[in-house]
Amino acid sequence: MKKAFISCLVFMFLFSMMAIPSQAQGVASAPTPPNVVVEQGSWFEGAVPPNVDYNKSPIVFIHGLNGSAVGWFTDTLYYGKNDMYDYAYRNGYRTAFVNLRDVSGTAGSVWYNGSMLANMLKEMYEHFGKKLTIIAHSKGGVDAQAALVHYGASSYVNDVVTLGSPHHGTQLADLAYSWWAGWLAKIIGQKNDGAYAMQTGEMQKFRALTDKEESVYNNSYYTASGKGHGPFLSAYWFGGAYLKNPNDGVVREYSTKLPYGYHFLRGGKSVNHDNIRKGSVSFSLIQSVLHANANKMMEPLTHTMPENESAIPEQLLRGGPLEAGITSEVIPIESGNDVVEIQVLTGKRNDILLSSSHGNFLSFHTTTQLEHDDSFFTGAYLQTYTLQRPKAGEYNVEINSEGDDAYFIIVNYKGSNDLNQQFSSMEQLDSQIFSSKNILKIKKYENKENSLQKIVEYNDLFDGFDQQMIEAIQRPTENITYDIVGQNEKGELFYRTVVNSSWD
Repeated sequence: MKKAFISCLVFMFLFSMMAIPSQAQGVASAPTPPNVVVEQGSWFEGAVPPNVDYNKSPIVFIHGLNGSAVGWFTDTLYYGKNDMYDYAYRNGYRTAFVNLRDVSGTAGSVWYNGSMLANMLKEMYEHFGKKLTIIAHSKGGVDAQAALVHYGASSYVNDVVTLGSPHHGTQLADLAYSWWAGWLAKIIGQKNDGAYAMQTGEMQKFRALTDKEESVYNNSYYTASGKGHGPFLSAYWFGGAYLKNPNDGVVREYSTKLPYGYHFLRGGKSVNHDNIRKGSVSFSLIQSVLHANANKMMEPLTHTMPENESAIPEQLLRGGPLEAGITSEVIPIESGNDVVEIQVLTGKRNDILLSSSHGNFLSFHTTTQLEHDDSFFTGAYLQTYTLQRPKAGEYNVEINSEGDDAYFIIVNYKGSNDLNQQFSSMEQLDSQIFSSKNILKIKKYENKENSLQKIVEYNDLFDGFDQQMIEAIQRPTENITYDIVGQNEKGELFYRTVVNSSWD
């Protein structure tokens, strides 16, 4: 009885550690890896620790979208130095760091990066003479699974730890390829193979082709998520405002999980898509699951849809090209909203004015440039204004541009539930099956561009794949934008936009 009680206390302690990540003060810096290389398809070894434990699997660090190997031991954007390498070094691990196609300036698809990574994993396995442990951030976790499952690298690896990885895609990638945001995403260079692959529809395809393979069980997967959105007006704050909660500013918690994985970290608001890859945030928990036989300590996930998943965001989207002079966009607001948040993104710094039909002229917050590599709108300038309990009416956004630019506007309506009273789910909207007299108009825009995943251009990536799989990969994801006009219970018109992507 006493032993059982002690075991119970130990389990509760470990579980509490997983729920609330340690914010340790950090450790002394490790020596810079002796042969740092930043070139696609390359990898380099970290310094060998004086207390090296050759019984431990060497750790391979894999970067995320638009990242590089050095991101594991240089400064993060908001949180100082990434001390993940320091923690691994001080705990006696041999380490290695990889550079995927992204370091060339063009983010790679999961197939391009997966094929490249598989070759590097084989080399590292032969170099170390021992199976590897992967720690991957963001899209790097998906690239790693492509290497293991589709390019035969699973025999070189024991465990896979993914930090904030969009295993089911992210709606921010959907947004980048949507009708209204496409002009801006293109002009700031954020349409690429990597961003395309992170659409929720494209990841539906990847999951359909991957999760049925028996080799997914050759490795143990450990997944982690956060709920923080970073500093005010940062790239992650922008992403967090667009996505449904809980999310880490780039990826929803739901998307970070795998049905055959073990979700070891559900970080709170102090953990976001940037700092989840820091050793002081997640290394102690990573080490605990790798060395505490986590398969027996935790139950596998049942990957069910969250209860609020069917709710459709109450948002309005607008966008387009900018020419020299003033471009105006009308933002209709119906009554019943507690808060309306208007975010305007442009490719260049522009003067923006918000006015209302009530005669008010309002200035936006200070312009901020979104800087983080994996924000999907990196390089854009963001201005935002928050209206508290706004009066119903028309609000006008005026952008004074010098030309050769583009804009994208997101309006978040908080407090009203006008759209969700008409549709019970995204599936119902997708099929356009509705009988409500309160929906007056639905306009549908479809985008079926297929990025650069062309079989002719990248034929060598699919050697050994059967024809059915090649055809599935080649089939484009459908990105759909719905513009909806409805009438609420007070007889007022409301305007909403919904973005979704899907693959059949």
